[in-house]
Amino acid sequence: MSIAKNFMTTYQKVATHDGEAEPIQIWAKDSDSYGGIGTDKLGIWGSVVAMDFDICVADGACVEACPVDVFEWIDTPKHPASDKKAIMAREPDCIVCRACEEVCPVDAILITDPGDIDSDTSSETVAEEDTAEAPAEQPAVQQVGASSPQMPLTPVMQPKPHSYDGYKQNSYCIKCGKYTFHWHGASPNNPDLYPDYECKDCGHVRKIKIA
Repeated sequence: MSIAKNFMTTYQKVATHDGEAEPIQIWAKDSDSYGGIGTDKLGIWGSVVAMDFDICVADGACVEACPVDVFEWIDTPKHPASDKKAIMAREPDCIVCRACEEVCPVDAILITDPGDIDSDTSSETVAEEDTAEAPAEQPAVQQVGASSPQMPLTPVMQPKPHSYDGYKQNSYCIKCGKYTFHWHGASPNNPDLYPDYECKDCGHVRKIKIA
């Protein structure tokens, strides 16, 4: 058994959990498939860094493999697979290296490039705007989201003000919300910066944990 690859289109957002910088989305097949911490129904946590907590065995391989310290442990008593899980507390820091995905022994992790999530969200927004402009006497045009119940979007899933340019090692700057480039070896403004990250827009420096 492995994490559902299409969970963001087939599952519902049923709850959120506090992350360090932004809420962690929680997904489940339906409201009956999620019971919360302390039950045997935890669903899938995260979006960019998604983990199926119902099959996670908490071996810790993902925690050790992550080069930017995205994960931290949380207790999940009474869950049959394991009584603790590694939550993506710093999910915006993910650099999409997929190291955690590759080492997971039960295929419980799925990494999705944030640019791909942005594209899907933007497409839905455009479709909704087109529907809103349709004449009232043509209700048949309003088909967006009719196939399944839709949960309200939280701020983390709202369309972001920038456009994705295709560079796969980007991540969001936690200060200004823009994509941040990692200059390997040096930064244009600070040659001694490596291996930390510096935002090319606002200059914010994010410290990178070195094992």
